[in-house]
Amino acid sequence: MHANDIDKTIIDDLQKINKKAYNSFRKIEEKRAKIPKNLDLLDDGSLGPFVLYDKNLTISAANGASKPKLASEFLGLLALNSSPQTLLELRTHMGISSAQLSIVLDNENSKFKITTFDDSPYRQRVAKTIH
Repeated sequence: MHANDIDKTIIDDLQKINKKAYNSFRKIEEKRAKIPKNLDLLDDGSLGPFVLYDKNLTISAANGASKPKLASEFLGLLALNSSPQTLLELRTHMGISSAQLSIVLDNENSKFKITTFDDSPYRQRVAKTIH
């Protein structure tokens, strides 16, 4: 199967499983699409000392390490099929995956809880704009 066929299959499955979650994924992707245009420094000094890997990095450049759209949507599909009660995410980064997982699981299970950790207050700030 070709990569484009796999991409289309996953998106089709997401639409079939939960239209509301799929539409929420689209909204997150719209927010993500704006990040590459943000050339502000990630570590602007307003939240205290920077984490070494944030120094002199723009928000746009930091976003370059985020999971691609297909991988994030796949995690959402996987979560829908496994129905976890609790999810722990280490290194939240920009918050794309956790935002998508929380939307999918909140739609399916009102008792679902997600806990995220990242040692960079600057990345945490960006993640809050996605959620």
